[in-house]
Amino acid sequence: MKTILSYEKGHLIMAAVRILSHKNQKAPTAGDLVELTDIPVELVTMLLHELSEREILQPIESPFDVRYEIGDYLKLEELQKEDESPKLREEVDKFQEKFRERQEAMEQLFGDPEREKTRQKKLSKLEEELRNFKKEGRAPHPFAEDDY
Repeated sequence: MKTILSYEKGHLIMAAVRILSHKNQKAPTAGDLVELTDIPVELVTMLLHELSEREILQPIESPFDVRYEIGDYLKLEELQKEDESPKLREEVDKFQEKFRERQEAMEQLFGDPEREKTRQKKLSKLEEELRNFKKEGRAPHPFAEDDY
């Protein structure tokens, strides 16, 4: 299974545990951490599980809930930082290159000055036809009833 735990996320959860432990004078639950960090409960649960497996956090299980205390916090420094993933950087670079190519294609398609001139000519021709139509008036309706 791919790990979602990173240096930044680990420090975020550890900081939340420290703050809530100080504020409430007791170890926080997963729900407390979710409330403080605004991270989805599923993600917090997975992060807590990984931190517990690495003994960075120590779960305290009771019959009613599970609370978390800080364990070996120095192991946080061993976690990979999010910016260090080369595959992600390569994917972002590829996406940006494709995006630039599409932008250039769109500019060539719609940004052509000759095309704009042609469009302006067509619009002016339509305006002129509309003015002439208003001056001439409407033609009689072909199915109108004539008085004979």
